Amino acid sequence: MAIIKHFFLIGSILFLTSCSSIPDWYMNPPRDGNHLYAAKTAISSEMQLALDKATMEARAEIARQVETKISELQKKFTEELGNKVDGDFKKQFSKATKAVVNTTLHGTRVKEQEFFKEDKHWRAYVLVEYPWGEARSEFVKNVKRDTILYGKVKDTSAFEKLVKESR
Repeated sequence: MAIIKHFFLIGSILFLTSCSSIPDWYMNPPRDGNHLYAAKTAISSEMQLALDKATMEARAEIARQVETKISELQKKFTEELGNKVDGDFKKQFSKATKAVVNTTLHGTRVKEQEFFKEDKHWRAYVLVEYPWGEARSEFVKNVKRDTILYGKVKDTSAFEKLVKESR
């Protein structure tokens, strides 16, 4: 029985030690209105590959966040426009959204990174940051280029707010 308690104690200590190596920014990513953040981790036998995998997953998460925020904008525009929403509006909005999401990854940067050796593998933790203001500006540009979409949303309070925030 003492041996079991001893192994349990050692296992608990090892578990707590490994948990303490998780970066605080990974457990509690920063939040602010001007940036989007994604914290991800990956493991590989090669340190660089672990970093690349974690960074790729974080960038994919940033793209999902941008897409979600733009979908929320579409909902606001749709609510304001009411009966004026048609198939062209949704198609053009979708096109503007895809253009922004496709350019989003170019503005991301790895803000934090840490590596830990786990047996024969490397674990990489990354925090990727994206300036959300740039995505808003890019979205406004895409909407203004599209005469159908711009004609429908230019006078909405949601678009006016978006333009103001993107300056």
